[in-house]
Amino acid sequence: MGWYPVHLVMEPLPDDQAPGELDPDYPQRVIAAGRVQGSAQPAGAVLHQFRDVPTGCRAKLACYFPAAAPDDFIAIHQRHVAVEFSNWLVAARSAVASS
Repeated sequence: MGWYPVHLVMEPLPDDQAPGELDPDYPQRVIAAGRVQGSAQPAGAVLHQFRDVPTGCRAKLACYFPAAAPDDFIAIHQRHVAVEFSNWLVAARSAVASS
């Protein structure tokens, strides 16, 4: 995460442990808690929700961090998520177009 070296281990969570509100219109989900390797304390969580639409998909992406997380850490992670999901969507579109 930028200049914050971290080995984050993500653990999938069931719907009833989601860190935020589930949207029934977005039935595909990634729900997970992250812990720094070797720590029992949560370092954050994600709730990414997706749904199919005629032209592809829609997504609601949410990341949760402890209140003590520095503002620049949040900003770095926002850019990371934007690039990561943009790259995945471009790759998926390319794969569909070539099939």
